[in-house]
Amino acid sequence: MAILWRVTAAVAVLLGIITLILGAKAWTASPEGFTGYINDQSAAVYLRSRPEETGRTIAILNPGTEVRVDRSTTQEDVTWYHVKTESGTGWIQEAYISQSKP
Repeated sequence: MAILWRVTAAVAVLLGIITLILGAKAWTASPEGFTGYINDQSAAVYLRSRPEETGRTIAILNPGTEVRVDRSTTQEDVTWYHVKTESGTGWIQEAYISQSKP
């Protein structure tokens, strides 16, 4: 019976840790569903067909271009935003988007 209590306690602690980690990730996650802009430190930015550097180029966007972010994903420690623009729909790295107009 003591072993069952120890296992139950260990599982409870593990679930608590997982809950804290997931909560922290959700708290610090980039907001989705916002209007952003290609930041002013960027030269032209490639709108890609996939969230990766080898994705086909859909359009080249200049600094100040308005984009509508609808979701994100992380590939190999790089966050990509799925965006809609006047030039098309595709993926841009998070680093190239700011929420304030340049």
